[in-house]
Amino acid sequence: MKYIPIKNNQTIPLSTIPELEYRPFIELNVFTLMKTLATHCVSYFGFHCDGKIKLICCMANDESHNIHLSCCIVNANDTLPSFSQHKLVFEKFEQEIHENFGVQYTGHPWLKPLRYPTNRFNQNISVADYPFFSIDSEELHEVGVGPIDAGIIEPGHFRFICNGEQILHLETQL
Repeated sequence: MKYIPIKNNQTIPLSTIPELEYRPFIELNVFTLMKTLATHCVSYFGFHCDGKIKLICCMANDESHNIHLSCCIVNANDTLPSFSQHKLVFEKFEQEIHENFGVQYTGHPWLKPLRYPTNRFNQNISVADYPFFSIDSEELHEVGVGPIDAGIIEPGHFRFICNGEQILHLETQL
C-alpha cells in the first residue's frame, strides 16, 4: 500500500508510514487521492531525519473518515517539482518547507517565506527583504499598516493594494 489510513486522533509510529520516492509521492497525493472532492490536504510538512528531510503528507477523506499518510525523504539542496503547480492548496505548505529547510520547488507560483523564525534555513534574509506583492499603476495605491497593529497580539505588517476604498489585495507579514 502506498499510504497508511488512520482515524482522527489515532497515533502510529513514524516508521509505519509508507516511504515513497518523490515522483510516486506527488502522483499519489496530487493526482490519485485528490481526484475526488471528498479528499483534501490537512497537512504537508517536513522535519530533519538522518541528515535529510522527511516530508509527510496527510490527506483527509470526508467519505471514509480516514486520514491517508505517506512520506518521502529528500535532501535540503534538492530541487523538486511543486505540488502547487497542480493543486494550489499545497502552496503555503511548500512555502513553509522552503523557509524551514531550503528546499527549492520548480513550478511554484510564488516561493517566498511565510515568516522569519529564528530557526529558518536562510539566516541571511530578514523581514526587510520580504518580497511583498506590488503593482505599478496610476489608479491603484499601496497602503502599509504596521509594524504593530493594536487589533492583534503579535506585531505585524499589512500591505493593502487598493482602488480607491476597495481592497484588491492584502498581504500580511507577522
